[in-house]
Amino acid sequence: MPRHAPDTTTGSDTDWRQNAACKTLDGELWFPIGENPTALAQAEQAKQICARCPVAVDCGTWAIQTRQPAGIWGGVDEKQRAAHLRKQGRSRVGKIGAQANDFDGRRPEIAHDMYWRHARGETINALATATGMTWWTVHALIAEGRAAA
Repeated sequence: MPRHAPDTTTGSDTDWRQNAACKTLDGELWFPIGENPTALAQAEQAKQICARCPVAVDCGTWAIQTRQPAGIWGGVDEKQRAAHLRKQGRSRVGKIGAQANDFDGRRPEIAHDMYWRHARGETINALATATGMTWWTVHALIAEGRAAA
């Protein structure tokens, strides 16, 4: 059974793989083919697993940095990664999200709120729409809130 978490390199930049929620799961789930109802349901199932993963931000960042052409990484599919890269002007991409933005010193409070709202069932897309933040920012804040919880 293939694994999803990449195992092509070792070292501190990929140590997150050891804590990936998908580490022992069938990797085919993260690579749906096409946009038919079955593939869309498969993608949604993979994204739900990613939403609960403690290393989703690291995974998504790795996928952006290594320009992964396919698959769902950190809850983000190839179309979302391509849009992110276009938005960034294909500049060097570091950690995803708003790490540089401290929200006027309220970043820990906002991260805590995002984490709990997501834990109660609000999707990342719904949170992004409701707050006016980007998907990536909400994703990063949820991960920070989870780490602090």
